[in-house]
Amino acid sequence: MWTSLIDQVVVTAQFTPTETRETVNSVRVLSRKTIEQRGVLTLQELLQVEPNLRVSQDPILGSELSINGLKGENLKILIDGVPVVGRLNGNVDAGQIPLNSIQKIEIIEGAQSVLYGSEASGGVINLITKKSQLSTYHSEIQGQVETNGFRNISLLAGLQQKKWTTQLSANIQDFVPKSDTSMGRDQTWNPKKQRSARAMVRFQPNQNTDLRMTANALNEKVDNLGDIRRPVYKPYAFDDFYQTERWDIQLYSDKWTENRDLLQTTLGYNHFSRVKNSYRYEADSGESTLQDGLQDTSSAQGIMARMTYARERAGNAPQGPVFLTAWQPVQTEHIQMMQLFLEV
Repeated sequence: MWTSLIDQVVVTAQFTPTETRETVNSVRVLSRKTIEQRGVLTLQELLQVEPNLRVSQDPILGSELSINGLKGENLKILIDGVPVVGRLNGNVDAGQIPLNSIQKIEIIEGAQSVLYGSEASGGVINLITKKSQLSTYHSEIQGQVETNGFRNISLLAGLQQKKWTTQLSANIQDFVPKSDTSMGRDQTWNPKKQRSARAMVRFQPNQNTDLRMTANALNEKVDNLGDIRRPVYKPYAFDDFYQTERWDIQLYSDKWTENRDLLQTTLGYNHFSRVKNSYRYEADSGESTLQDGLQDTSSAQGIMARMTYARERAGNAPQGPVFLTAWQPVQTEHIQMMQLFLEV
């Protein structure tokens, strides 16, 4: 039995998987080992200690990211190359992106608008999910409990059999902070409940063909309880409840030809909706009444279709997916690319 080390390979802003030191752009890679060592659960927590990235927290809108002083509307977040939709005040809430099924994260600072559109003028963050496993059966379970009322449990299960690989993962997160007063409503942080799940099916009929389908879903509820008004006579309060839903479906196809040409296709559909409901709460009776004219709904859908054709020069790199472990990756000679992304 023998082992060997292979160089780090990146895929963001490259037409083919490329060794880190051979990339045109400087790519910062955060591996799965880094995620586990820091004990973080979401993208928001992971990026808090990264240089040139600043994370701030809004009690209603969630996290806000900035890169090199540029606000979040200049930063594009991708999952396996598919943009994450649903910006509020120009930002994607990184707290709504769990990391239990993420293999590594690639960060590029600087303008990437040519490849990813105007929203990538400050940089790109690409989350790459787990797609394979070493054993036939694989399972993981992680839990976290904190004294401030935070609880989390993550589950992952995988089955690899012949040419098929199937993975399922789920994440349950609750944050119920203790109240600061006996009324039970004065809280520094808003209570939050988050549920997410992911499913992936991969089919590899041969070493030169890779087909994958993934689906993700997330549901989050945030309660913003108002202060008690007129506490002496018929006390009341105004409460806001926010419910966010995200789900997406992606299809991927990679085909290597005998001449080491790569034909890659990516199709993706993302859905985002956020509903705000406002109620008047009567403290004496405990009844809540929906307030007319104070409700709000935000939604967004994204459709993406991208096809990439890359041709490599003759060299010492082997054919097919083994190219990922090549010590001397070949250079791209001719590239044709078509990309379409619509967000409404």
